[in-house]
Amino acid sequence: MISLQLLLKRGGRPYDLVKKEKTDFPINEAQAVFRTYADITINYGMIRSNHPILEATNLVYNALAMEDEKERERLLSYFLTKSTAHQDALNEMVAIYKEKGDLWPETSQYLNAAASILTRLMLVVNRYDPGLRLGDKYANLLFSLPALAYQERTLALIRTSETTGYYVDIFRSKSKLPDQYHDYLYHNIGDRLEILNSDVCLKPTPDRYMANAGLPWVQNQEYRHPGWHFFEDVCSTGDYQKNVRARFIAEKFEKPIYMDLHLSAGESREYSQVLAPPTFEAPAPYEDKPTPTLVIRKKGEAWTQPFVVVFEPFDGNSDNHSIRSVEKLEQDGIFKGLRIRSKVAGNILVQYIIAQDKEDHFADKNLGIYFKGSFAVITENADEKLQNVYIGDGEELRYGDINVKPAYSKKSLYQEFR
Repeated sequence: MISLQLLLKRGGRPYDLVKKEKTDFPINEAQAVFRTYADITINYGMIRSNHPILEATNLVYNALAMEDEKERERLLSYFLTKSTAHQDALNEMVAIYKEKGDLWPETSQYLNAAASILTRLMLVVNRYDPGLRLGDKYANLLFSLPALAYQERTLALIRTSETTGYYVDIFRSKSKLPDQYHDYLYHNIGDRLEILNSDVCLKPTPDRYMANAGLPWVQNQEYRHPGWHFFEDVCSTGDYQKNVRARFIAEKFEKPIYMDLHLSAGESREYSQVLAPPTFEAPAPYEDKPTPTLVIRKKGEAWTQPFVVVFEPFDGNSDNHSIRSVEKLEQDGIFKGLRIRSKVAGNILVQYIIAQDKEDHFADKNLGIYFKGSFAVITENADEKLQNVYIGDGEELRYGDINVKPAYSKKSLYQEFR
């Protein structure tokens, strides 16, 4: 490790962007700043929560920036072993990981962040002093890191007029773990959730999410993960492989509000309709009511055939929706996008939404479409006349005889055709 002091002794000088010249570095003032920030972590804040983990980064990096070795070691001791009334040391923070597989007792975002932050800091401090062997000492923490899974999400807002439009959510997920499965969950305030397919058979499955319901729970100490044991009135399908249309209905506002979901077909998918706990800060009169929720389980990977949902909000009455059909686009058995047909102000719009990996190509001779890139939207009218194209991230799009490319070094464009 080359210290800042050593770099300065070798003649290094920082560049002042304001003065546009090299200048002397205020080493003493910088040391005072590093010391102050480390002191804030040590002497302010709270313990026995995730706060010491979030503040530990500030402590470690400012401690390592100290030039005096004794002071550096003193400050690092507050991370390694010396807890205070305002900051837990590492040995206290990892005490929750008593067994392999134990998790930080909060939501998935917090539990993953806690493990990741502490692991990263252990690697940094081990690099400074390999003799500490923190990975061996606190091995259970490493087993709590997120599993070998990969996820990618594309969320788009497509406007079809001044008052109509829809959302497209494409969620890819895969894992290297054996017997993998992946879940997609959507909830919305309202009076009820209806699955509109006439051949969908929902049967009560009260034990479906109850595997951990009997475990003890003490806030920030013992946990039940995940929290799906709170689901009530659970009803599920078997394996259902067709397109699904679902609707969330909220009738107690001034006008009824609806959210339609169009879900693309896929193999090895099961659908559950449940009631989740009330939504925090929901508007009246739904602030204390259970939250209608849809859960989709995909057995196997969900990467080449991801979860794909088109959301359309509308109000007034149940016939005010504009989307008429949603079809999946595939190439060699791999999901490539959607064809969405809408009726807006009496006119038909057809939109092709292409979503794939950045270097991939989509080519369909029957449609006359070629696209290289990750995201594009093509809009045509009922007569199959091109109206506009949008490239969110791509290199080239061809529609019949029309060829469009973003300007040099750009990856996006919008172009109208009238």
